[in-house]
Amino acid sequence: DFEHKTRAVQPAEIELTADDLNSSIAANRYLRGKIYVSIDGNRLRLQASIPLAEYVGRSGYYFNGDIAIQSDAVASLANPRIESITINGQPLPRDILDWTYGSRRLREYLAEYRNDYDVGTIEIRDGKLLVRSGTH
Repeated sequence: DFEHKTRAVQPAEIELTADDLNSSIAANRYLRGKIYVSIDGNRLRLQASIPLAEYVGRSGYYFNGDIAIQSDAVASLANPRIESITINGQPLPRDILDWTYGSRRLREYLAEYRNDYDVGTIEIRDGKLLVRSGTH
């Protein structure tokens, strides 16, 4: 199991299909019905539709996002190759991970997640997301 091996500082790898990812999303009561993942070859697409009433009290409004990540090779989680990001129908620049939120670049938040969960690299290949630990 990926989590047990990373806790024991052993190399770990996990392959996840879109069905695996969507099952995990469906098991999370906060994400269920709001996020959908598809993988085609070496392209992962994440679609989100999140009602804003839960966060800002405005019913009838949604945050709609569509993110496509292309993987031609193994990459760091902090540096994925983002093909496109669309929020509420508007495209965002590809350098969005270099934007700052608070005092940190968005890429730094991904790096923090990578370090907290010992995610070394990711790769999207043959319709699967491959996640390797940092000790791999």
